[in-house]
Amino acid sequence: MVGHAYLDDSDPVTDKVMMNELMDAHGLLLELQAEREKLCHAELTHLGIGFAANGVKCIVVELLSQRACAIHRLMPNEDEGVRINGSMLSKTVGLYAARIVGASKMDKALGKGVVGPPQMQLNKDTMEFIIEIPGPIDDLWHNKEDPRYVEIYVRKTGNIAAIKYGVADAERIKVDSLSLVHRQKLDIYPDPRTEIEDAKDREDYEVEKAQAAARREQERQAKDAEDMVRREAKKKAMEALENRGGGMDFDSEGMSGDDSEGRSKGGSGSGSEGQSASKTGSKL
Repeated sequence: MVGHAYLDDSDPVTDKVMMNELMDAHGLLLELQAEREKLCHAELTHLGIGFAANGVKCIVVELLSQRACAIHRLMPNEDEGVRINGSMLSKTVGLYAARIVGASKMDKALGKGVVGPPQMQLNKDTMEFIIEIPGPIDDLWHNKEDPRYVEIYVRKTGNIAAIKYGVADAERIKVDSLSLVHRQKLDIYPDPRTEIEDAKDREDYEVEKAQAAARREQERQAKDAEDMVRREAKKKAMEALENRGGGMDFDSEGMSGDDSEGRSKGGSGSGSEGQSASKTGSKL
């Protein structure tokens, strides 16, 4: 899949990495239904990404694939051979063979030939495996003149659950009857420089995470203190209001009593006078 993002002439890019522009190119792929379905496909296991840019646009190329296994580490072992750490991604095939070949003769195994289940360990719960390819093998790592490659084969037929790993046997394995599922150039993997950079990135992330947590805690404490000050101020204001309100209630009660008494007297007199007037009117 290929995503494009065209650059704005009126807003020159100053970031040499062009992270935002490349993220835009990738984001455009997610807006297309067919491409989004490919990216979210449950059976895909590997993704390769490439970037390119010029003064007009930037491009992201994404290669999607499905593989039976993944390699996590390629390192020298004790006898100058190769130790392979990885995991099986498919439970329908059985890990069965591995070998080292040279680019000049890809059909011939170097060293002591093809290794099989006796030189393998497989954790059937996690599906993680270790393969030991014995050495010594000349010019094994980072060979520019005749690069070396590691190949991994699986068995697709028979009862793969019955394969016995780490158990010696006399079987002579022929890769012609097996399926090649992985080939990788034999360089130390992951690159130690990358591991150092990744470790630094993880350290920076943890430091930033701790600093952010400390800032959030300081902000929380400051907010709690402000809330407490406001509550105390509100409490004092309510107490002052209650004190003033209590005096006003007492005065109003006194005033209310006097007024009622006056109204009672005045009302009685008026009533009597009214009644007398009424009687006088009757006599007349």
